[in-house]
Amino acid sequence: MQGPGGRQRLSDFVSLLVTGLDQTTAFERVFGRTVDQAMRQARVMASSLPVPTTEVSAGVVPPLAAFDSGEVTELEARLVRAEALLAAGRVSAAEALYTEAERRWPGNTGVLTGLGTVALSKNDHAAARQFLERALAADRPRGTTYFEYAMLIRDTQGPEALVVDSLTKAVQLNPSLAEAWYLLGASMLRQSRPAEAIRPLNRAVVILPRRSVFWETLGRAYLEAAEKEPAREAALKALQTAQSPEQTAMAQGLIREIEAAPVKLLPKKPPVTTPQGWQEAKGDAIVAGKLALLDCTTATIQFHIETKPGQRVVLITNKLNQVMLKGNTGQKREFVCGPQKLPAEVQAGYIASSVTPPAAAAAPAPPPPSAAKAASKTARKAPPKKAAPPPKPKPVPPPILGELVWLEFK
Repeated sequence: MQGPGGRQRLSDFVSLLVTGLDQTTAFERVFGRTVDQAMRQARVMASSLPVPTTEVSAGVVPPLAAFDSGEVTELEARLVRAEALLAAGRVSAAEALYTEAERRWPGNTGVLTGLGTVALSKNDHAAARQFLERALAADRPRGTTYFEYAMLIRDTQGPEALVVDSLTKAVQLNPSLAEAWYLLGASMLRQSRPAEAIRPLNRAVVILPRRSVFWETLGRAYLEAAEKEPAREAALKALQTAQSPEQTAMAQGLIREIEAAPVKLLPKKPPVTTPQGWQEAKGDAIVAGKLALLDCTTATIQFHIETKPGQRVVLITNKLNQVMLKGNTGQKREFVCGPQKLPAEVQAGYIASSVTPPAAAAAPAPPPPSAAKAASKTARKAPPKKAAPPPKPKPVPPPILGELVWLEFK
């Protein structure tokens, strides 16, 4: 950086790394020296820098009493020590501490979780399941308990849904579990849910940003979700944080996939098809006028619509709940049987072909012959009566047009 063109050289160095060239060769090609030579020059430059003479004050340290303090219990100390031994690979020593703690504090969630973790490290899945399920049955299970249980299910080829459920509970109880966030996202990615996997994978790289495999999996999730630019950024991060040839190769392979992948458009959702039985009936004819009468005296409700003064038509229905109401919904509409006090202007759709005219009233049966003869004798004996006036013609009922389908208030 101190030499001429230092910034440009650094940019060229990074560009060579992205192409897959190893660090030593890339450094020598750009800077014209080996890494050892550059380090020796850096030490010489550092030794020639002036020593600062200004006194630096560390500030005033507050008294110990100003801090909140508390003693660690014996159980907590043993659990921390056992976890440290297990992380260092001293499985037998950690197991001894956990076993003694189980004897002294039986049923403790942390102790049972630790014993389950030890069993997992020894591939003793039966014992691990026993300890972890006991820990989950306790009053206050830990996030780490759910995490180790998810590992057990995964290692024994259990249901993927149970792995995801356990990891979800783990991060809910302990949001700082980066491994749980990562495995949760990886599980969703295996289930072809890349868009959902992006969030937990992003949480993982925020907590542990130096984990190359986290970045590589995040880049793959972005790629499968058709987000090419974020995928490229994550892949470059994976390359920058790679700490082994395998991680470098994985990141480089992902970069090649991203560059070769076409811009993928998300598939369009299929159009919504309404089932035939759900579609609104339209009818085959329309009539307009005033709703003058609602006749409810028969099984079929009759809507009398006055099309002209003194001229009405009738639409009938026996499925009132299936009649589609339209028009101004801001006004309250009530169907009251009988003549309408304020006839509303309406337009109605109906199906003319489905109407069967109501059967005419049956004519009275003729009397039997014996009854007719008796009646004739009685008539001869009875004194003549004045002829009754002819009956007045009955009003012709309005015609029934068809079955009502929809009714629109104007």
